[in-house]
Parts: sequence; C-alpha cells; structure tokens
Amino acid sequence: MSSLSYFFSQRIWEFDLGKVSPLKGFFIKFFRFLYIVYREFTLGQLNLRAMGLVYTTLLSLVPLLAVVFSVLKAFGGHELIRPLLLRLFEPLGQNAHEVVNRIMSFVENLRVGVLGFVGMLLLLFTVISLLKKIEDALNWIWRVKKQRALVRRVSNYVSIIILGPILLFSSVALSTTIKKSTLIQGFLNKEAIGGVIVVISSVMPFISIILTFFLIYIFIPNVKVKPRSAFVGAAVAAILWHFIGLVFAEFVATANKYTIIYSTFAVLILFIIWLYLGWFVLLAGAEIAYYHQYPQFLSVKEEHVLMSNRMRERVSIAILYLMAKKAIEGTLPLSINEIVQKLNLPFHLVQEVMDILQKSNLVIETAGEFPSYVPAHDIGTIKMNDIYKSIRTAGQKLESMTGGPFAIEPVDEIMMKIDRAIDSNLGKITLKDIAQDEQT
Repeated sequence: MSSLSYFFSQRIWEFDLGKVSPLKGFFIKFFRFLYIVYREFTLGQLNLRAMGLVYTTLLSLVPLLAVVFSVLKAFGGHELIRPLLLRLFEPLGQNAHEVVNRIMSFVENLRVGVLGFVGMLLLLFTVISLLKKIEDALNWIWRVKKQRALVRRVSNYVSIIILGPILLFSSVALSTTIKKSTLIQGFLNKEAIGGVIVVISSVMPFISIILTFFLIYIFIPNVKVKPRSAFVGAAVAAILWHFIGLVFAEFVATANKYTIIYSTFAVLILFIIWLYLGWFVLLAGAEIAYYHQYPQFLSVKEEHVLMSNRMRERVSIAILYLMAKKAIEGTLPLSINEIVQKLNLPFHLVQEVMDILQKSNLVIETAGEFPSYVPAHDIGTIKMNDIYKSIRTAGQKLESMTGGPFAIEPVDEIMMKIDRAIDSNLGKITLKDIAQDEQT
C-alpha cells in the first residue's frame, strides 16, 4: 500500500477530532470527505447514479425543453431558451452552437398540439421520470428510503416544471436588462457605481447556478435539509461546476485528434461527457450538504453506519420519551424532523427506529407532508418492559426464538432469565412516569 493510499484509507481516520485544533480538524474533515467522494466514485453508487441521470436526460431532454418552451412562451420568454442552453453547454466551445441548434430544431419541430392525449401523457411521463430519477438520487445521498405520497410527488414535479423555467427566465432577463438598460449604461459611465454594476452583472450567472443547486437541495429530497447546509453544498457545487467547465473547455479546445477519429460522433461524445460531469457535480454538492448537516459522520470510515442493539434501544426510548412529553404538553404529533434535530442523528437512522416502533404498534404515523407520529396507546398504559421487548424482538417472530430446531435448553433458560429481569425492573414503569419524573 502506497503512503498516499495509507494516509487516506487509514491514518486520516485515526485522529480524534475532539483533541485537535479547529484548523487541523477542518483539514482532517476535508481529507476524509475527499476519501468518501473517491470511494463513492469508484466503489459506491455516486458514479452509477450520475450515469443513470445522463441516460434519462438523453431520453427526456427534448420533451423537458418542449414543456419549458411552452411555459416560457406564455410569458413571452421562449426566445431565452437558446442563450440558456448556450450558457449551459459553453464548455463545449464551438461545438456548443451545433449541439444547441440540433436540440432547438428538435424542440421547435415537436408540436405539442398534434401529439394527442396519449402522446401528451408520454411526453409528461418522460419529463417526470427525469425529476423522479433526480429525487431518487438525492434521497439515496440523504439515506432516505421512504418516498413521498404520489399526489405530493406529482404536485412537486408540476411546481418545478412551471416555476423552474420562470426562475431561469427571470435570471437571464435580469442579466440582460443590466447590460442593455440605458439607465444602467448611464451609471456605468460613473466610475464609482459602474465598477459595482459590472461586478454584479459578471457574477449573476454564478449566483443563478448557486440558487439553482440550492433550490434543488432544499425542495427535492424527501427530508428536511437545513438552508445553511444546502447553501454550502450549492456554493461548493457551483465552484466545482465553474472549475470543471474551464478544464473541460480547455480539453475540448485541444481535442482535435478525437474529432478526426470519431468524426461527427465527437460532438455527441463530448455532449454526453459534459452531461455526466454536470450531474456528478450536482450529486457531489448534495454529499457536501449531507456531511455539513451531519458532520459526526465524518468520524466514521465505514460506508454504511449501523446502530448497535444498545444504541437502537436508547434511540427508541428517547423518541418515545420525547413523544410522551409532547403528549403531556398537548403538542402532538411529533415530526421526524423534530426528532432529527433534538437527537442530532441522521434522518435514515431515525427513520429505521420509527419503522420498528410503528411495526411494534407503539406509534402511529399521521398524515402530512413530512412523517409525524403519535403514541398508538395512552402513554399511561405503555410499559417500559413492553417497549424493551418490542425493540429486542423487532424483525423476528417471538416464537422463532425458542423451540423447534433452535431449542437449546441452557440458552433458552438464560433468555427467560433476561426477560424476567426486564419484567421485574421495568414492568411497573410506564412511559408517562418517565416523562413526568423529568418535569417534576
């Protein structure tokens, strides 16, 4: 193993972040994150998810732009699609015009009115499939297994399809107005104000990229993402986008030999590569947002963090305790986002425990945008020994633990002693008791 490989895979994980300076801790976290991104790229699903999004984009790009074209046409901004695409594919250099012209010819030749009902449904299906693919990828990064309700998902997608083009239109229109307005031009002639306006107009595209990533990270995953974490991920992703764009543009400018080899296919290949890089940057930014929101996971080298049985028991009792307090205060239900914030645990670990409690008939999920829960019974009747046994036997039928081919008498006796000890010590304590004890 090389020294560099050893440093990233072993040495960097041996430091105790609580015993180092803040500056050193920052660099340790940074290098750990680089290792995680590299691991996800080579062994994990980040690379596969990005490639899957490229495939879906190729299928849905023209239908998506047709829908965007229709929305912008209602606002008189459909002519801005071409400059938007040219800006998006700017790293392709001179090839960008060829790609954009080909895409626009497809869009302009697509007559939505003559598609018919079935054709319109297929067009919307391809657009929605892309948005679902993006949501699935971001939910995977945030370790969220539970999907939104179908009605909620469709309404979110429709909102994105309608509002997304309007935001892009506003961004480009504002940038164009700054450059062409006679009033602004008058200010440009003034040395003090002109410099500020030039700076603002030059950074507007960069700000629009940050805003786009930010909104994607906030609204698409089925989890509460902190705005600060989403902004950090969006800002880093925008910087990566700009840097990779410069490198890719330089590569395209010096890639004449590939044009000779691949002929007209060279443009298509470059287009696909740029799509892949774009999606990879978006997913990498989401990873940054995740680890910014849950920095404690930069202390764990393993890809999949598993809770010990003791930790699962502790989290389960803590959740039910929080729920009992809210029941006494009359402020139920308890949302999963509240639990995540109070316990400072990642969403997917809390969701795992909530699934156990729900299957054990200890809690009930209520209707709402985000999962919220109430006790399944009166908290004065829920005994701690029943809670403990439900957690211990989660995922298995109690009958399968004893008797049959697994019957080993000494083992069964030990298990029965453990059960009796739990009943003896916890059988008379209810969930209401521990919640009231803390308040008195």
